[in-house]
Amino acid sequence: MKVGTAGGSRDQPVFPLKITLPQIAMTIEYEQVTGADLDGVGLAGQPLLLLIGRDVLARMVFIYDGPNGQITLAI
Repeated sequence: MKVGTAGGSRDQPVFPLKITLPQIAMTIEYEQVTGADLDGVGLAGQPLLLLIGRDVLARMVFIYDGPNGQITLAI
């Protein structure tokens, strides 16, 4: 799939995706999501595996507690 980025237009692979969050009894499935180049992206040496978009976050309550380094997800 061709996507627009800050560095210009690029071709990215597409994949099926299933996210299961057992702590809040939620499963989200997509037939097709766009891949992204995440090499070299991350915080404190922790690599990124997945970017969660607003389409997913729109299905739940997301609270980010920056000072404590915690997130809370709820449905």
